[in-house]
Amino acid sequence: MVLAFVLLLTVGGIIAFYRLPIEAYPDVADVEVDVITLWPGHAPEEVERHITIPLENELNGIARVTFLRSISNFGLSNIRVLFLDGTDDYWARHKSRNASPGPSFQRTLSLVFTSSSRSFSSSSLSCCSVHSSLWAMLC
Repeated sequence: MVLAFVLLLTVGGIIAFYRLPIEAYPDVADVEVDVITLWPGHAPEEVERHITIPLENELNGIARVTFLRSISNFGLSNIRVLFLDGTDDYWARHKSRNASPGPSFQRTLSLVFTSSSRSFSSSSLSCCSVHSSLWAMLC
């Protein structure tokens, strides 16, 4: 009786082992979205005050955000947003893209949204122009 149970358990284990899906290169990276904003000709303090901080405030309101870090350089703002494990890459990029500091934009900024959890070709990276009334006072 015990021998039959052990034999049945062994056969079941062998069948389960061969049906187990195995990826050659599993995706173990965090779900991450980089929001890169170009505003040429402006000091880092202006970029942080007028672009980085308002975008950070909006990005902090997205669900499943675990980590947010930003860098403001001369004419450039880079915000890195990390999401909980299991978050869909496309959902995270969509929510990050929809986060904007104002309803209507007057000044054109160049925003690039990238997702580094998966490999995207340069054609799949989304570049868009965003306009905001916040930037109207800067003209």
